[in-house]
Amino acid sequence: MIRSLFTTVTLLFLLSSCGLFKEEENSSSSQDNIQTKTEYNKNPFSITYDPTLANKTDSNTYSIVLRVQHVRPDDLSVDDLSFQWPSFIEDENHLPYEVQSVNYFEDEYLQESLESHEFVIEMNLSTGEVGQSNYFFIPFIVDPVLFLDGYPFHFDHDETATTTIGDLTLEDVKISGQDVSFDLYDPLDQYDRPMRYQITLVDNEELYPVTTTRTESSNGRSQLLLTFSSESSLPLEFRIRRETVPVPSWQSTFILPIY
Repeated sequence: MIRSLFTTVTLLFLLSSCGLFKEEENSSSSQDNIQTKTEYNKNPFSITYDPTLANKTDSNTYSIVLRVQHVRPDDLSVDDLSFQWPSFIEDENHLPYEVQSVNYFEDEYLQESLESHEFVIEMNLSTGEVGQSNYFFIPFIVDPVLFLDGYPFHFDHDETATTTIGDLTLEDVKISGQDVSFDLYDPLDQYDRPMRYQITLVDNEELYPVTTTRTESSNGRSQLLLTFSSESSLPLEFRIRRETVPVPSWQSTFILPIY
């Protein structure tokens, strides 16, 4: 399946913003002190630049290919993550390139069969000016649409030190009989507003806890104890959904070397 998108939304990114370029841990040094950034990870997803599939049609036209994968790996659809791309991007010399099209491939790309946990993004760029580009700066926003129904957490053991899904982190997870306890870290739970969660156990159907005890602390951390009507068996999945704020978007900037 191919879905074409001609983006008209102007993203609120400044390409010279150092904060964006240094956000992730997978940057590496390159010539001229430019820090490349070819991968974006937000568990359980990875978005990776594939230089083997990049195509330079001529000196003014490029195709950039990104591979999006679910790392568990669970099934992943192009509708699970909604991307916003700028109308123009720049190279290291501030030469503008127009984003002519963005295409999404879910089943096959260039005669390569894609797995059910991945899809491919192809971005086609062009410029009317003559220049020698070595790096592209591509800002983007991702809306994790599949989290609208909650963040899914999977457990194979009755004790887990820490696990992160999207922007929620659980620590000191303990599963014992009818009880599930953990420390929850939510970066959105640091402001002067009430934060409520709906937490359900997924076992063919969603099961709500009989009682929920929550002890709030500071800096977005709280301790929770959930008691269900029956004992939980492993493997276990439960979902956490914020009831008071929407699912946040993620944003970053790729800095891609052009060969």
